Amino acid sequence: MKRLYVCAAIALGLILAGCARPAPMVLVSGAWARPGEQGMNSAIYLQLENGSRRDALLGAASDAAADVQLHRSEIDSDGNASMQAQDRIELAPQETLAFEPGGYHIMLMGLVRPLVPGDSIELILRFEKAGEIHVLVPVQTD
Repeated sequence: MKRLYVCAAIALGLILAGCARPAPMVLVSGAWARPGEQGMNSAIYLQLENGSRRDALLGAASDAAADVQLHRSEIDSDGNASMQAQDRIELAPQETLAFEPGGYHIMLMGLVRPLVPGDSIELILRFEKAGEIHVLVPVQTD
């Protein structure tokens, strides 16, 4: 009888463990950075594919630049383009969000070295729930 209870407890634990799996992390794909001269700025573009829970991109870091900021480009009703820094970028469950020219992007401000096609830089993305994700970003032209 004791053996039956032990087997039942193990089976229940396996069932509950299967139900309690954490939601998939945010997946990062298609990352690339524009070339740039030392001391100037560049931008990183990518796609974020969110799992089954709401999350938010809170910031980014890279040793390739003095400052890294989340930005969004917008065009007003007069056709004037501007960039706005973003404190956070919300990601809905099951959402795929493209960071692309003319929209969301990651600004590399004050490059500490030239970025030339063929190079790669390391990027750290900080998410509210998914934590830190490290990405190797190739430098390439459009």
